[in-house]
Amino acid sequence: MAKAKWMAGAFKPEHRGEFTAKAKKAGMGAQAFADAVMAHEGKYSTHTIHQAEAAKAAQSVANTHKRRKLRRK
Repeated sequence: MAKAKWMAGAFKPEHRGEFTAKAKKAGMGAQAFADAVMAHEGKYSTHTIHQAEAAKAAQSVANTHKRRKLRRK
């Protein structure tokens, strides 16, 4: 069962919500902000770029799990 929660361990608790806060400050949702960061990497810090990559990966994992759950029904 530990394998199912591998992504939760990838994020430090003290950094939770940072990327979402940055996105809200920019007037966007997390995924839209991630797209903007990836499109203009030179404008953002490496930390923000890594957060954007993690946000895209997390969304991809969530979508995969959602598709699998729908197939099982």
